[in-house]
Amino acid sequence: MPKLSFRLKSILEIIEPRENFYDVCCDHGDLGIAAAQANLAKNVIFIDQVESIMESLKLKLKATDIPSGITTTTICKDARNFQLSLKNSNFVIAGIGENTAISILEQINLCQNSEIILSIHSDNFLLREYLIQRGLKTTYEVALKDNKKFYELIKVSKSKGVATTKVGNMLWEPKNPASKSLLLNRIEHLETKVRYRNNKKDKIILNSLKEKLKLFS
Repeated sequence: MPKLSFRLKSILEIIEPRENFYDVCCDHGDLGIAAAQANLAKNVIFIDQVESIMESLKLKLKATDIPSGITTTTICKDARNFQLSLKNSNFVIAGIGENTAISILEQINLCQNSEIILSIHSDNFLLREYLIQRGLKTTYEVALKDNKKFYELIKVSKSKGVATTKVGNMLWEPKNPASKSLLLNRIEHLETKVRYRNNKKDKIILNSLKEKLKLFS
């Protein structure tokens, strides 16, 4: 199995076995390969728009021991232009910005018994707002630290879970050291934005985050 970063390992650990596994903007493809080797899907699909990455991945897959009965497919395409109905699938997006992630999700029709797993390079407020508009529920969320950076890991579903919120609920766990560090980072960033832009929406989110600080007192 490929050596995964802590963040990718954390994603893999929350994956429920399903028919299909989509590794979107897959880069080296290590997450999808690990999912295949862990028998988490019968079909593992890798999507990335960079041709050189996909050519390297094809060679890598040929040299990798994939369990029998599991198919791997590489698709060289911009995921923002890839319309898809997800049935019995896990759809993973990690390592990109939230605007790109939202553009990708715009093309996705999430059916029953499927989940979207997200770990994005951003503060996720726009992403969460989009998930709320789509009526997607949170089944899991956690703050984590990987390579000296803090991230959110969010798993959403159409049919189960709790209401998604703009600042997260399960995310702020006092027993998780990364939670408070991420929360303080979010607050500091928003305080700077509010100081210069005085945006009403940012103020509301900032106040909500400050309320979450009480969980750590």
